Amino acid sequence: MDLATIKGWVAGIHSPYGRVYQLPREPIPELAYLIGVNFGDTSRCKNWHCNYAIRLRAKDEDFAREFARAASVVLGKPCKVWFDKKRGLWQSDVLSMLLYTLLTKPLAELIPYTEHCDKCSAAFLRGFFDAEGSSSGGSASCSNTELNVLTYVKSLLETKFRFSIYGPYRNGRRPGSRVQIKGKWYHVRKQCYVISIAKGNTRDFAAQIGFSIARKQRGLAFA
Repeated sequence: MDLATIKGWVAGIHSPYGRVYQLPREPIPELAYLIGVNFGDTSRCKNWHCNYAIRLRAKDEDFAREFARAASVVLGKPCKVWFDKKRGLWQSDVLSMLLYTLLTKPLAELIPYTEHCDKCSAAFLRGFFDAEGSSSGGSASCSNTELNVLTYVKSLLETKFRFSIYGPYRNGRRPGSRVQIKGKWYHVRKQCYVISIAKGNTRDFAAQIGFSIARKQRGLAFA
């Protein structure tokens, strides 16, 4: 390594990371939101260009756009959203080796981001509920096959926001059984679990956390 290159790093003229987009030095709500979504709907892949991609496919445009907006804030670059006509889904691919690496970490190592402040905790929960939640007639619930993640979400709702939470309960078919989805049969590999928010806390949930998805937010309103 030549001395001129090192001096350039020290002076801030160049970066030792080259063109790699850096993550924020301090946890921010947008990063916590991405972590929440990642425990639900995203997939991760490394393509033949050696790009590390976090991909979201969703039927709700507003969900895909909120995901892309949060990623744009985290990485400091625009992230696109487009409609995949073949699948009938909205899609956003976020390319970042550092973000990819962070999101592959176990839950225990991500707690400094999800519990940094109340705004970060709310953003994490909103991302998780956007990905895994549902609402109807003034009630809200979410489900996941990772019991430890769902238990953590329940704990955060109870300790940070003082909500009453039911569950987790087993939901759906047990592992080893078969289920038909869109005309095709699949073997159930993991047990799904569900938690629900007590109706007495629904209005507070809508105000403090809520959904980025308009149709789900509307489901929080009492008939």
